[in-house]
Amino acid sequence: MEEERAAWILASMKNPNCLRELRKTENLPARAEDLQLIPGLRGVIGQCSQRYEKELTATDTKPEQSRIFIGKEFVKTSLLPLLNKDEHLEDIGIPVTVYDLKGVGYKMKFKLWSSKYYVLTEGWGAFCRDHPVKPKDVVKLWMFRHREKGEICFVIFFEKMKK
Repeated sequence: MEEERAAWILASMKNPNCLRELRKTENLPARAEDLQLIPGLRGVIGQCSQRYEKELTATDTKPEQSRIFIGKEFVKTSLLPLLNKDEHLEDIGIPVTVYDLKGVGYKMKFKLWSSKYYVLTEGWGAFCRDHPVKPKDVVKLWMFRHREKGEICFVIFFEKMKK
């Protein structure tokens, strides 16, 4: 199995579609190499989380809400281990930069809201205005530590709901 996986990865160096096909057959974590293709992120992605996916709810897409919930279990297992001891999500949270697939950065806050919900906020509305989304669209995100700046960043993109 490992030899077959290695062959797929080597083949993907010549043809990126091979790695996409491998990802369809395995539940692989997001690899920094995959995100390096985003403009402006080549060489700056350090530690990287697994990919998180969720179907957007109506409240995730409301402009007046300006926040997206991230699953608690995912945050605890995949995101919190990437934080430094001095980075606390309670109260005001931590400033982050969220990148889209074009490499455009949006300033947001990653925080624990009401002591029970993990959210990205304070910029989510602008991100959604620039990337029109609707409830039931699927959001995919990764969190990583920027190698040069040391800050926490995210990459987010959407798959539109199939009609």
